[in-house]
Amino acid sequence: MACACVALLFTTMSCDDDPGAENYYTAKGDMASTYLLNRPEQFSEFVEIINKSRIVNLDLLGTYGSYTVFAPTNDAIDAYLRGRGMTSIADLSVTDCDTIAATHIIEQSFFTTDFSDATLPTANMLDRYLTITCDSDTISGKVNIAYYINVDSKIIVPDDSVENGVVHTMNHVIAATSEMLPDL
Repeated sequence: MACACVALLFTTMSCDDDPGAENYYTAKGDMASTYLLNRPEQFSEFVEIINKSRIVNLDLLGTYGSYTVFAPTNDAIDAYLRGRGMTSIADLSVTDCDTIAATHIIEQSFFTTDFSDATLPTANMLDRYLTITCDSDTISGKVNIAYYINVDSKIIVPDDSVENGVVHTMNHVIAATSEMLPDL
């Protein structure tokens, strides 16, 4: 009789590895890719550079993970192109686009609360380290902290959270460096 009860117990129990739809995580906000795509008036030229790159692509920035994107504005890219004697992104080589795109992305999230006058501990996608410089900035009589990447590129809109990281809007294209961490 006891054996029959145990056998009945095992036949009525089953395992189900499906955690149920209520336990699935679905991103409802922007990923880094959609953040950039949804703001063409600000970032269409950076998106065009990413699309021309072989190292970085929007599919990568649309996946789960943790990214910091230092996104230069269209004005910043126009100024960069003029400084190189170019008129459009079509004038940039694929290698130029690889360098620009990979310089501006780190595969880890860094908010300004993580910054100090130092080098970020994680290399960008070009395998180079970015330096952070902090300074004061007075806007409308209010003193704010200004953050600069590799000395010249100022974060003008910090800490826009996305589902897979953070986007910082930049006023200049970040100058790529060839220095390694010990040299910095």
